[in-house]
Amino acid sequence: METRLQTTELAIREQANQASSVAGYAVYWNKPAVITDTTGRKFRETFKPNSFTFDEVFGLVNHDIRNILATRSAGLMTVEQDQHGLRFEITLPDTTLGRDTLSNVRAKNYKGASVGFNVVEDRWDFKGQPSVDILKAELKEISLTPIPAHTSTVSVRCVPLVNLSDKKRQLYKILLPR
Repeated sequence: METRLQTTELAIREQANQASSVAGYAVYWNKPAVITDTTGRKFRETFKPNSFTFDEVFGLVNHDIRNILATRSAGLMTVEQDQHGLRFEITLPDTTLGRDTLSNVRAKNYKGASVGFNVVEDRWDFKGQPSVDILKAELKEISLTPIPAHTSTVSVRCVPLVNLSDKKRQLYKILLPR
C-alpha cells in the first residue's frame, strides 16, 4: 500500500456537548506533487479525477491501524469524489484518541491528510523528472498527520455535529467553499 499526504489548514468550530468531525479534501485532482520514494528518488504524481474506488475505508491517525478514528462501515466516515477531489468527513469518537485528535487539530499539530491506496492503473512519463498519473487506485485509508508530503492546500476543518444529516450541505458550504 502506498501513502500520500496533503498540507492542510485546520480550523475548529465546536459547541458544548456535541460530537466533532474533521472534514476536507484528502486529494485534489490534477494537482501535481513531488514525492520522494523509499530510495530517495523524486517523482511528480498527479491524481486524475475520480481515480479512486473504495468500499471499506479507515479513518486513522498517522497510518497506524491501532489508531482508528472511524470506518465507513460503522457509518462514522464519509468519502466522496466531486469535481475538486476526494472529500472526506470523520466523526471523532468520544475516546482518548478522539479527544487527543481534536486537541492536536486545535493546536495545529496535524497539518495534513494522507491517503493510503493500492495503484490499479497508472501512466508513467520518464522524460525529464519522472512523473506518474494515477488513473485508478483502491482507497484503503485516510489519515490525519503532522507530516504532510503534498504541498497543495486542503481545507480540513473540525466542526460540531449538530444533526449533521440535516445540515450537511450548509456546513459544507461554510467550511469548504468551492
